[in-house]
Amino acid sequence: MLPSGVANPDKLRLDDRAVRLVKTFVAAYKPIAAICHGPWTLINAGGVRGKKMIHADR
Repeated sequence: MLPSGVANPDKLRLDDRAVRLVKTFVAAYKPIAAICHGPWTLINAGGVRGKKMIHADR
């Protein structure tokens, strides 16, 4: 679960360790949930390229 808000995701996506951790989840095809601005970290980790993102209530 990637956190929501603006400050937390912004700090995470600039933290190399956090981005590397997300990359390992992406490479292992693990499910990743992200709320609000949480996808920023996933984007920085290259985890959305070529994938479809969906809104949870759809």
